[in-house]
Amino acid sequence: MAANAQRDLSSAPEGTSPATGLDTTVFGDIARKELVTMLGSIIGKKGLVLDPTLAGPLNRVADISFLKEHGVEKVYYLEPGAIQTDCGSFIYLCRPRMSHMRSIADNVRYHGDQRNITHNVFLVPRRTLICERILEQEGVMGNILAVDYWAAHLLGECHLDLFPLENDLLSLELEHTFKELYVDGDYSALYDVARAVMRLQTEYGFFPRILGKGNMAKLLTDMLVRMRQELAAQNSVVKEGASLSAQVDSLVIIDRAADLVSPLCTQLTYEGLVDEHYGIKNGYVDLDMHAGGAPITAGPSRSPDPTSSLSPGGSNGGRKRRVPLDARDPVHRRVRDLNFSAAATALKHFAKRLQENQEERHKAKSITEIREFAGRLSELQAEKQAIATHLNMMENVQNMVYTDAFRDYLEAQQALLDGQDTNTQNALAEELVDKQAPIERVLRLLSLQSLVNGGLKVKQYDFFRQEIVQTYGYEHMLTLQRLDKAGLFTAQGSARNHYPTLRKQLRLSVPDVDEHYPSDVAYVYSGYAPLSIRLVQCACRVPPRGMSGVSGWRGYEDALRLIPGETVDEAQRVEDGMSQQWTKRDARTTVVLFLGGCTFTEVSAIRFHAQKEQANRNYLILTTQMINGNTLMQSLLEKAQQTTAAQTSAS
Repeated sequence: MAANAQRDLSSAPEGTSPATGLDTTVFGDIARKELVTMLGSIIGKKGLVLDPTLAGPLNRVADISFLKEHGVEKVYYLEPGAIQTDCGSFIYLCRPRMSHMRSIADNVRYHGDQRNITHNVFLVPRRTLICERILEQEGVMGNILAVDYWAAHLLGECHLDLFPLENDLLSLELEHTFKELYVDGDYSALYDVARAVMRLQTEYGFFPRILGKGNMAKLLTDMLVRMRQELAAQNSVVKEGASLSAQVDSLVIIDRAADLVSPLCTQLTYEGLVDEHYGIKNGYVDLDMHAGGAPITAGPSRSPDPTSSLSPGGSNGGRKRRVPLDARDPVHRRVRDLNFSAAATALKHFAKRLQENQEERHKAKSITEIREFAGRLSELQAEKQAIATHLNMMENVQNMVYTDAFRDYLEAQQALLDGQDTNTQNALAEELVDKQAPIERVLRLLSLQSLVNGGLKVKQYDFFRQEIVQTYGYEHMLTLQRLDKAGLFTAQGSARNHYPTLRKQLRLSVPDVDEHYPSDVAYVYSGYAPLSIRLVQCACRVPPRGMSGVSGWRGYEDALRLIPGETVDEAQRVEDGMSQQWTKRDARTTVVLFLGGCTFTEVSAIRFHAQKEQANRNYLILTTQMINGNTLMQSLLEKAQQTTAAQTSAS
């Protein structure tokens, strides 16, 4: 049994973060410097009023002790209403949202008569004109102090854009990017992404080649080219010193609209299923207190008690604890990228090995041996805690996986991906609606069916729309409209369905995948290879002899024409103002950028591809945010209270 477990562990794709060839820890240092600069601009003790959506990302680069070292006395969440405090000054750190500006205005007005309290506003990652206008309309702009006397704007900026989740994974942690880009038509997030990519190029040099698929990928590429040209035109010193990267050979941009199928599928890696069951937020997961281990203190709230964590989910009255899921956890690092069935075997092996290591204390006879074991005791205790936590999570996830409902849903999903008859899927979707299953689950299945079939038949489409509205509420008429606009849930038209052709040309369905000893990235979905990863594989093939870098899209033009959106292949040339310092044979890192979100299974698939690729290429993954099918659907849902509030304000 132990031998089989060892064989499983050695043959399966390990979850260790592959070396990227790049030092990504520098972005954590840059973020901390931004915070120090911001906090240092306000003299004395201050209260930090924090956007709740920034608490988790900020926790990746700083904790409460770091903030206290730089003068932060108390931490609060930015919410509607006034903050009761005895702090002499407020620093508001938030995203440029209209609702946040109104919350700031509420608090400024409440403390308006107290001349000894000052207010400073910093927006992440940049200020916007509409935020200034709202504060002016609320009549509080005169109460907000400029960062310094010579500042051109009263609102400051804090350039927190790249948050390192792993050494090979950077995220902008921009929520609702998918809805903003593909439903609302708000492209402001593209500018934030472009600035983040320019920051990468400032650190590593300009990327010699930009490849991409999708309309948003094309818009982003044009924006990057324009930024590069403007930078060279404005600063001759920059133009003379600019060079192509000696470390990164290409940037591959994957527009989420080019592959909507993959995020809708149920993730079947260990980390993916933990995300499906618990929800991984900013690299952390919230567990019940009895799920192994001691409690972790609560995050900040409207109460003035400073804590060790900035993340909102750490509270909940002491019933939850926050557990980091990253490479710092040696157990998670080894099992996160495994298929769930292989991860269970691996965890059992870890538990048995830990027991054997603990038994060594009985074999220690000499003083030297006892001292050596005592030196390892803290490490063994930490490993024991980690294994207990993961075994508990594994047990809870298994309780979900082994239910008839999960099995039926997974079978319906696999049948859709394989192009089988859809009658079973229609019956399952209708059953889910009748049982009033979570609406995200229903819409996820219907959207998947729509995408692989080129839309639903008109009769079925109208039937399910009616059923959803009657069962879940009339407000979801807006939800269905958003799904249609995003291309997720549509009726069949005259356009041809290209998915069956893509499935054959790019081998999206791989039969008989060995989940324990995989040879293809399709193991992450137990037989389905994500289209996004196939695009990365196409773009990053080994070039012909005598060439270096990547081959690009050559040879896959027919398949690319079947995928919606433009195809991008932009070379950044020396004559654009950059010196030729790139040694092609030394460049072995490719940056993969996901516009609109990335799933944990796609990250695992890229890591697996990097381990198996003969070219010995490293990958750095950059994404706007981490998503799964549920969070994607939730971003498009119309909440009943939103509709009621809109009607009340209109009346």
